[in-house]
Amino acid sequence: MPETLKAALENSWFARLTTETAWGFAINEIVHILSVSVIVAVAVVYVANSLSKNTISSSQVRRYLAPFVGTSFLIALFTGFIFFAAWPDRYLGNPAFLIKMPMLIVLAALNILIWRGYKSETLSRKTKIASWIALIIALATIAAGRLIAYT
Repeated sequence: MPETLKAALENSWFARLTTETAWGFAINEIVHILSVSVIVAVAVVYVANSLSKNTISSSQVRRYLAPFVGTSFLIALFTGFIFFAAWPDRYLGNPAFLIKMPMLIVLAALNILIWRGYKSETLSRKTKIASWIALIIALATIAAGRLIAYT
């Protein structure tokens, strides 16, 4: 990473708020974990809906969950970026971080596939399988995120 970009990130107000205040890190971490929890909860709903014989209408699931998953994703992205901005070298040299980032990209792509599958009233086999894979990757992403702190 170029030194000027690194310096700009580390000296940004949000990075300094995280590193130089008593509660900045804790608040950012709590908000990050809560937003990720909502994303995983939505993945659980996908899987539960795909398993049930009395599935909820796909359009209803999509209508009710879209605001939660979209908002939570943006919050998780922003709070994660704050962590990265505060300690870019720590993250770029961390194997758990380097594993987590590609999983997030795959998870985002799977969610697009799932949301497209939820446009129809009945769930296709592809959408059901994608829901299961998304849940597994979401849980693996959480594990990788936790490992970042310990590696």
